[in-house]
Amino acid sequence: MGNPEILVYGMLSALIAAALWLTIASWMGWPVSTTHSIIGAIVGFAIVGIGVDAVNWSKIGTIVLSWIVSPLVGGTIAFLLMRSIQKFILDTEIPFLNAKRYAPFYVFLVGFLISLVTLFKGLKHLDIELSILQSFILAVIFGVFVAVIVYIIINRISMKLGESIHDQFNHIEKIFGIMMIFSASAMAFAHGSNDVANGIGPMAAIVSIVESGGEMAQKSSLPLWILLIGGFGIVLGCRL
Repeated sequence: MGNPEILVYGMLSALIAAALWLTIASWMGWPVSTTHSIIGAIVGFAIVGIGVDAVNWSKIGTIVLSWIVSPLVGGTIAFLLMRSIQKFILDTEIPFLNAKRYAPFYVFLVGFLISLVTLFKGLKHLDIELSILQSFILAVIFGVFVAVIVYIIINRISMKLGESIHDQFNHIEKIFGIMMIFSASAMAFAHGSNDVANGIGPMAAIVSIVESGGEMAQKSSLPLWILLIGGFGIVLGCRL
C-alpha cells in the first residue's frame, strides 16, 4: 500500500469500530474480546479500503488458531496446577502445614513467568537488550523475591495444636488469599499489557505517519504519552 492517508483513515476507522462494538457488547453483557474486535476491524478496513489480497491471511489464520489453542493450553495448565494442589496440600493429613510449605513455590512460578515474559517482550520497547541467560537470572531473582515475601507473610498465620481438618481449611483459605493477591496482580498485568497493546497499536501507527510527514515504516516508535493514554484508559474502563 503506497497511500499513507488510507492507512491513517483505516486505522482510525478500526479504532472507532472496535470501541463502539466493545462499548455496546459490554453494555449488553455479551462476551467480548478487544483482540477479536480490533483484528476484525483492521481486516474489514483492509478488505474495503485496499482489497482482499491486502490481508495476510496466513497470519490471520495463525492468530485465529491461537484463539483456539490458548484456552486449551490454559485449561490444561490450570488442571495440572489444581491436581498438584490437591495432591500436595488439600488431600494430605496436615493440609495447613503443607500449604505453608508449598505456597512459596507456586508464588515463585507466578513471579518467575511474569517477569520472564516482561524481560523477553517488554524491555525491547525501552531499547534495553538482555541475553537469554540474563533474562532467566533476573526472572529467577524476582521469583525468589516474591516467594520470600509470601513465605514471611504466611508464617504469621498459625493454628492451634490438634485443630480439625475443617479448621485447618479456614487457615488454608487465608494462605491462598495471599497467593491470590499475587496471581491476580499477575493476571491484571498480563491482561493490561495485551489489551493496551490492542488499543494503542493502531494509534501509534497513525501518530507515526503524521509525525513523519506521510512515511510508512514496518515498525514505529511508541511515544510514552500513548502508553500513558492506553494505561489510563484501561484503568478507567475497569473502574467503570
